[in-house]
Amino acid sequence: MLLLVSHASKLHLASDIALTSVVFGLEPTLVLWPAVARRFADDAPLKKKLEEFGVSSLFQLSANSDCSPDIPVIDAHQITTLMTQHQKVQSF
Repeated sequence: MLLLVSHASKLHLASDIALTSVVFGLEPTLVLWPAVARRFADDAPLKKKLEEFGVSSLFQLSANSDCSPDIPVIDAHQITTLMTQHQKVQSF
């Protein structure tokens, strides 16, 4: 399952969906827009929860110098590739 998160207010919802998908045996991938990635980087409890459940496919969309240094950066072409690799894609 691919979760594209462009609104920081939807970060916890997307994370809950990712955690639920792990329970059902899916391997979620989260792609965060820069503002969302910065908010995620500041949310230690959420990061810990995702790590505990094994959600490790986490990326951020590249945006010049706005990136969070802790999260791998991907570009729009790579997102397109991810979209073709996942059967389910949700955008927030």
